[in-house]
Amino acid sequence: MYRECRQCEDKQLSCENADGKQVLWNMWKNQRIDKEKDGKKTVGNKTVKEKVIGTKETLADELNKELSRACRHVFNIRHQYKSLKYLQQKMTHEEIMVHIDFSENYNTKYANEIQSVLFDASKQQINLHTGIAYLGDDKVSFCSVSDCLKHGPAAIWAHLAPVITYLKTRKRFSVIHFVTDWPTTQYRNKLNFYLWCTKVFDYGCTLSTWNFLEAAHGKGAADGIGAAVERAADKQVHTYQKDITSGREFVASVQQCSSGMMFYVEEQSILELESQLPTSLKPLTDTMKIHQLITDNRSEIAHRVVYCFCRHPVICSCFSPTRVLFSEYVLQLEPDVEQKEDMDERLIGRYCIIDCDGLPYPGLILDIDEEGAEVSAMCRVGANRFFWPLVGDRLWYGKEKIVALLGDRTRIGDKTSSKTG
Repeated sequence: MYRECRQCEDKQLSCENADGKQVLWNMWKNQRIDKEKDGKKTVGNKTVKEKVIGTKETLADELNKELSRACRHVFNIRHQYKSLKYLQQKMTHEEIMVHIDFSENYNTKYANEIQSVLFDASKQQINLHTGIAYLGDDKVSFCSVSDCLKHGPAAIWAHLAPVITYLKTRKRFSVIHFVTDWPTTQYRNKLNFYLWCTKVFDYGCTLSTWNFLEAAHGKGAADGIGAAVERAADKQVHTYQKDITSGREFVASVQQCSSGMMFYVEEQSILELESQLPTSLKPLTDTMKIHQLITDNRSEIAHRVVYCFCRHPVICSCFSPTRVLFSEYVLQLEPDVEQKEDMDERLIGRYCIIDCDGLPYPGLILDIDEEGAEVSAMCRVGANRFFWPLVGDRLWYGKEKIVALLGDRTRIGDKTSSKTG
């Protein structure tokens, strides 16, 4: 399904009667749009359906590209559910599995509210981090609550601290498997990787895995717990006439009618963790492709695009895991690729490499703002052939999607691509 085995690596839709004539088709694209609110200009993203003009060969290439993504997506979904079910059935007495997710922020409520309060858009919100722990034959649902609304790596581990400490009282374990969805601002980023491969050893673990669920398929028990907890809080307000105006009141109210464990997280705990984060970490290679992380030594990580537990409890070598020492110098760009500069107007007119769905594309920077750049990207034909489309493919890309700036000739992996004017 990854088009890498001999049986299916060359399977593609072919274009018959390729005569070079132009055809028209519709295609979904992301666009950066300018907005104005309260006299302030902001920039947002919008998904639109655009008409695209090109040859039949170009249309076939675009369709093959989409089919390749769809095949990988379907394979990942099926494989991850099969693997996680196998792991849950085969876990030893030294292992636990924890499925976590941030729930929707809870709006504070009064039992009786006057109209100006009822429709007040500035109501205080409460942050909920929910999950379920599988302890062999036992299960523990939990919810950590904070008045601090941060969802970043420091907040994640501040929320996990009381949970892991409590689980240690329920069961002795040395291996912990995390299961989460993959938002890049929360779980799937270098700072969370750094905290994870150091903090788990502080809790006495000798091995840990972090397993990311496929995009759009991360819902599960953790989300159900979040919904149940919020309903329980609403019941306390509307039925028992209790005011919930803070995180501590939320915990006190829900704990009375819930079988799950409730924890309160101080904002100071999050700020302390933030102050400990290194400032010069570089990201892991192909972060957006990674679905499994493994650590068995402090600050050392193995990662792979597909997770596997076929030799459980031994870590297998399937899907070629890459092992790195996660220090302040995780990734160095190759010497003939210029490192990215700060985003300013000097970059307009420069050629660059952008990351689109995990693949590199050459492009020309047309415009710059604080969040990213507008790039006219080339189209891909085959493994390492690019061409400029008749209708320019102009899209806005975030700073993290601009991999490198190009010189006259630049080495990309094991291939070479020339700058095209």
